[in-house]
Amino acid sequence: MKYNNEIPNDNQQVPSSSDAPDDKQATAVNPSRTGGSRRRFLQGALAAAPVLMTVVSRPVWGNVCAPSGMASGNASDPTDVSVCKTGNGPDTWLSGGVSSWPAPYSQNNIRFNDVFGTGPTQQLIQVLAGNGGCTSTTCRPFHRAAVAALLNAAKGTMNYLGQDPVAVVISIVYDVLANGSYMAAPGASWDETQTLEYFMMTFSNA
Repeated sequence: MKYNNEIPNDNQQVPSSSDAPDDKQATAVNPSRTGGSRRRFLQGALAAAPVLMTVVSRPVWGNVCAPSGMASGNASDPTDVSVCKTGNGPDTWLSGGVSSWPAPYSQNNIRFNDVFGTGPTQQLIQVLAGNGGCTSTTCRPFHRAAVAALLNAAKGTMNYLGQDPVAVVISIVYDVLANGSYMAAPGASWDETQTLEYFMMTFSNA
Protein backbone atom coordinates (compact mmCIF):
# COMPACT_ATOMS: atom_id res chain seq x y z
CA MET A 1 0.00 0.00 0.00
CA LYS A 2 1.36 3.44 -0.95
CA TYR A 3 0.62 6.54 1.03
CA ASN A 4 0.69 10.24 0.28
CA ASN A 5 2.90 12.28 2.53
CA GLU A 6 0.99 15.35 3.57
CA ILE A 7 1.56 17.69 6.46
CA PRO A 8 -1.67 18.61 8.28
CA ASN A 9 -2.84 22.18 7.84
CA ASP A 10 -1.85 24.44 10.73
CA ASN A 11 -5.45 25.57 10.98
CA GLN A 12 -6.65 22.07 11.81
CA GLN A 13 -7.59 22.01 15.44
CA VAL A 14 -7.40 18.76 17.35
CA PRO A 15 -10.33 18.56 19.78
CA SER A 16 -10.79 16.02 22.53
CA SER A 17 -12.02 12.50 21.89
CA SER A 18 -15.40 13.56 23.26
CA ASP A 19 -16.12 14.99 19.77
CA ALA A 20 -16.63 11.47 18.45
CA PRO A 21 -20.20 10.30 17.87
CA ASP A 22 -21.50 8.58 21.01
CA ASP A 23 -24.39 6.88 19.28
CA LYS A 24 -23.46 3.44 17.98
CA GLN A 25 -26.65 3.40 15.97
CA ALA A 26 -27.02 4.50 12.33
CA THR A 27 -25.97 8.09 13.01
CA ALA A 28 -24.94 10.32 10.13
CA VAL A 29 -21.77 12.32 10.60
CA ASN A 30 -22.24 16.07 10.62
CA PRO A 31 -20.60 17.35 7.41
CA SER A 32 -19.46 20.50 9.21
CA ARG A 33 -17.13 18.57 11.50
CA THR A 34 -13.48 18.85 10.63
CA GLY A 35 -11.18 16.00 9.70
CA GLY A 36 -9.05 17.04 12.68
CA SER A 37 -11.75 16.09 15.16
CA ARG A 38 -11.99 12.66 13.65
CA ARG A 39 -8.25 12.20 13.82
CA ARG A 40 -8.17 13.17 17.48
CA PHE A 41 -11.02 10.77 18.18
CA LEU A 42 -9.16 7.98 16.43
CA GLN A 43 -5.98 8.65 18.37
CA GLY A 44 -7.89 8.64 21.65
CA ALA A 45 -9.76 5.49 20.72
CA LEU A 46 -6.59 3.63 19.86
CA ALA A 47 -5.15 4.37 23.27
CA ALA A 48 -8.06 2.50 24.81
CA ALA A 49 -8.15 -0.40 22.34
CA PRO A 50 -8.96 -3.65 24.16
CA VAL A 51 -7.26 -7.00 23.65
CA LEU A 52 -9.36 -9.11 21.28
CA MET A 53 -7.59 -12.47 21.51
CA THR A 54 -5.46 -13.85 24.29
CA VAL A 55 -2.84 -14.95 21.78
CA VAL A 56 -2.43 -11.46 20.36
CA SER A 57 -1.05 -8.65 22.46
CA ARG A 58 -2.37 -5.09 22.59
CA PRO A 59 0.67 -3.68 20.69
CA VAL A 60 0.06 -6.01 17.74
CA TRP A 61 -3.60 -5.08 17.37
CA GLY A 62 -3.13 -1.39 18.03
CA ASN A 63 0.03 -0.91 16.00
CA VAL A 64 -0.80 -3.15 13.04
CA CYS A 65 -4.57 -3.25 12.49
CA ALA A 66 -5.52 0.36 13.18
CA PRO A 67 -5.09 2.88 10.34
CA SER A 68 -2.26 4.63 12.15
CA GLY A 69 -0.35 1.35 12.32
CA MET A 70 -0.91 0.57 8.66
CA ALA A 71 0.09 4.09 7.63
CA SER A 72 3.26 4.10 9.70
CA GLY A 73 4.55 0.95 8.05
CA ASN A 74 3.91 -1.46 10.91
CA ALA A 75 2.02 -3.75 8.52
CA SER A 76 5.07 -4.82 6.53
CA ASP A 77 4.96 -8.32 8.02
CA PRO A 78 2.24 -10.41 6.27
CA THR A 79 1.95 -12.56 9.39
CA ASP A 80 1.03 -9.52 11.45
CA VAL A 81 -1.46 -8.28 8.87
CA SER A 82 -3.25 -11.62 8.93
CA VAL A 83 -4.49 -10.96 12.48
CA CYS A 84 -6.48 -8.02 11.12
CA LYS A 85 -8.66 -10.19 8.88
CA THR A 86 -11.49 -10.50 11.35
CA GLY A 87 -14.58 -9.44 9.39
CA ASN A 88 -16.73 -10.40 6.42
CA GLY A 89 -16.39 -8.91 2.96
CA PRO A 90 -19.24 -7.33 0.94
CA ASP A 91 -20.27 -10.52 -0.87
CA THR A 92 -20.54 -12.50 2.36
CA TRP A 93 -22.73 -9.86 4.00
CA LEU A 94 -24.85 -9.69 0.85
CA SER A 95 -25.38 -13.45 0.67
CA GLY A 96 -26.49 -13.61 4.29
CA GLY A 97 -29.26 -11.08 3.76
CA VAL A 98 -30.23 -8.09 5.88
CA SER A 99 -31.82 -10.30 8.54
CA SER A 100 -28.35 -11.59 9.43
CA TRP A 101 -26.90 -8.11 9.91
CA PRO A 102 -26.19 -6.67 13.37
CA ALA A 103 -28.56 -4.11 14.84
CA PRO A 104 -29.45 -1.40 14.07
CA TYR A 105 -28.66 -2.12 10.41
CA SER A 106 -30.85 -5.21 10.02
CA GLN A 107 -33.52 -3.20 8.21
CA ASN A 108 -34.05 -2.77 4.47
CA ASN A 109 -34.74 0.96 4.58
CA ILE A 110 -31.43 2.26 6.00
CA ARG A 111 -29.71 4.42 3.41
CA PHE A 112 -25.97 4.81 2.89
CA ASN A 113 -25.95 8.61 3.03
CA ASP A 114 -28.06 8.63 6.20
CA VAL A 115 -25.43 6.53 7.96
CA PHE A 116 -22.26 8.10 6.60
CA GLY A 117 -23.48 11.67 6.07
CA THR A 118 -22.62 11.59 2.36
CA GLY A 119 -22.42 9.18 -0.57
CA PRO A 120 -25.06 7.10 -2.40
CA THR A 121 -28.71 7.63 -1.56
CA GLN A 122 -29.48 3.93 -2.03
CA GLN A 123 -30.13 1.55 0.84
CA LEU A 124 -27.15 -0.28 2.33
CA ILE A 125 -28.34 -3.58 0.87
CA GLN A 126 -28.74 -1.96 -2.57
CA VAL A 127 -25.18 -0.62 -2.43
CA LEU A 128 -23.90 -4.13 -1.72
CA ALA A 129 -26.06 -5.65 -4.45
CA GLY A 130 -25.47 -2.91 -7.01
CA ASN A 131 -29.18 -2.42 -7.67
CA GLY A 132 -31.88 0.09 -6.78
CA GLY A 133 -30.46 2.72 -9.12
CA CYS A 134 -26.80 2.07 -8.29
CA THR A 135 -24.29 2.64 -11.06
CA SER A 136 -20.56 2.00 -11.28
CA THR A 137 -20.10 5.63 -10.26
CA THR A 138 -22.60 5.93 -7.43
CA CYS A 139 -21.87 2.51 -5.90
CA ARG A 140 -18.16 1.99 -6.32
CA PRO A 141 -16.12 -0.82 -4.70
CA PHE A 142 -15.23 1.62 -1.93
CA HIS A 143 -18.90 2.09 -1.06
CA ARG A 144 -19.43 -1.67 -0.87
CA ALA A 145 -16.34 -2.07 1.32
CA ALA A 146 -17.54 0.77 3.54
CA VAL A 147 -20.84 -1.04 4.17
CA ALA A 148 -19.02 -4.28 4.99
CA ALA A 149 -16.64 -2.46 7.36
CA LEU A 150 -19.61 -0.78 9.06
CA LEU A 151 -21.32 -4.13 9.62
CA ASN A 152 -18.10 -5.71 10.88
CA ALA A 153 -17.62 -2.85 13.33
CA ALA A 154 -21.21 -3.18 14.54
CA LYS A 155 -20.75 -6.92 14.96
CA GLY A 156 -17.67 -6.36 17.12
CA THR A 157 -14.96 -7.74 14.83
CA MET A 158 -13.03 -4.45 14.50
CA ASN A 159 -12.50 -3.61 18.16
CA TYR A 160 -8.88 -2.74 17.41
CA LEU A 161 -10.34 0.60 16.29
CA GLY A 162 -11.11 1.48 19.90
CA GLN A 163 -14.13 1.84 22.12
CA ASP A 164 -16.50 2.84 19.29
CA PRO A 165 -15.41 1.14 16.05
CA VAL A 166 -18.66 2.09 14.28
CA ALA A 167 -17.99 5.78 14.82
CA VAL A 168 -14.42 5.39 13.56
CA VAL A 169 -15.53 3.61 10.36
CA ILE A 170 -18.17 6.29 9.74
CA SER A 171 -15.55 9.00 10.24
CA ILE A 172 -13.10 7.35 7.86
CA VAL A 173 -15.71 6.95 5.12
CA TYR A 174 -17.04 10.48 5.57
CA ASP A 175 -13.58 12.03 5.31
CA VAL A 176 -12.76 10.12 2.12
CA LEU A 177 -16.07 10.86 0.38
CA ALA A 178 -16.58 14.43 1.57
CA ASN A 179 -12.99 15.67 1.77
CA GLY A 180 -11.16 13.42 -0.67
CA SER A 181 -8.85 11.79 1.85
CA TYR A 182 -8.50 10.43 5.36
CA MET A 183 -5.57 11.34 7.61
CA ALA A 184 -4.57 7.88 8.81
CA ALA A 185 -1.57 9.16 10.73
CA PRO A 186 0.37 12.44 10.96
CA GLY A 187 1.79 13.06 7.50
CA ALA A 188 -0.02 10.08 5.93
CA SER A 189 -3.18 10.85 3.96
CA TRP A 190 -5.17 8.07 2.28
CA ASP A 191 -7.30 8.59 -0.80
CA GLU A 192 -10.24 6.39 -1.75
CA THR A 193 -8.10 3.67 -3.31
CA GLN A 194 -5.75 3.45 -0.33
CA THR A 195 -8.62 3.41 2.16
CA LEU A 196 -10.31 0.66 0.14
CA GLU A 197 -7.10 -1.35 0.39
CA TYR A 198 -7.15 -0.91 4.15
CA PHE A 199 -10.74 -2.11 4.45
CA MET A 200 -9.89 -5.10 2.24
CA MET A 201 -7.09 -6.02 4.63
CA THR A 202 -9.67 -6.41 7.40
CA PHE A 203 -11.87 -8.86 5.47
CA SER A 204 -11.36 -12.59 5.95
CA ASN A 205 -13.44 -13.39 2.86
CA ALA A 206 -15.06 -11.71 -0.13
